[in-house]
Amino acid sequence: MNKIKTSALLLDVYGTIITSTASSNDGPKQDSFKKMKPYMAKTVKKFGLGQPLKKASRKKPERALFDMMEEEIVKSHAKSKARGIKWPEVRIEKIWARTLKRLGLRGSMALLEKKGASIVNYYNSLHKQMKLYPGCKNALLKIKKRGVWIGIVSNSQFYTVPQLKELFGASDYRKIFSEELFVRSYEEGFSKPNPKIFSKAVAKLKRKGLTPDETVYMGNDMLSDVFGAKKNVPEMKAILFASDCVKWRKKELKGKRVKPDAILRKWSELPKVLA
Repeated sequence: MNKIKTSALLLDVYGTIITSTASSNDGPKQDSFKKMKPYMAKTVKKFGLGQPLKKASRKKPERALFDMMEEEIVKSHAKSKARGIKWPEVRIEKIWARTLKRLGLRGSMALLEKKGASIVNYYNSLHKQMKLYPGCKNALLKIKKRGVWIGIVSNSQFYTVPQLKELFGASDYRKIFSEELFVRSYEEGFSKPNPKIFSKAVAKLKRKGLTPDETVYMGNDMLSDVFGAKKNVPEMKAILFASDCVKWRKKELKGKRVKPDAILRKWSELPKVLA
């Protein structure tokens, strides 16, 4: 394999840097609930949502909460699509605020969003298995020493950067990442593979004097990451990280010509591929 000349490395987060059962779900709605049920149940109990949920629905509280959240996400996506936004994204704290309001909790939307953020942080804390992929930190430190700029272009939420800081450690996080090269879906209102998210990334690269033809994007999703990068920024190289959370997307990509510049299964392989 020929080495790829690299001045900048842009990365997906979930399924690429961070592994987690919560982030890896790509199945039907019922499968999603099965994975999330124990965490939903604990969240309902922690924040005293049992009674409001019982008043609102005949379903078990954790199921009712899951369905109400799904409904709010669907409504938010529908509004965005009506405005012409492809692959819309939500701000999860706003989804929680609307759900809490439906349950009769009082307070301004700003107050409910703050409570929603607290609930999200608690919910995420239950995922003890969330961790960095083996070899990730060492590989990125090695690449950074070569003078490569490292950024994030990810479908993410307000808690993603705090998670990265916790998992890498504040010192190594600062050594590795350049936040000037971060593009986060929740801030933009749309997610990968929306072309605008990659346009934003290119604009940030150019402000640093970096060019797409010496930029590598790596993620675990053939549609959102590989197809998204190569279709919207043809000069950019794209690597598929074939992790335990890899998403091949054969159905969605049927008839589309898309091929990653490399497929890696271990982080230790990445420094060997980049020049």
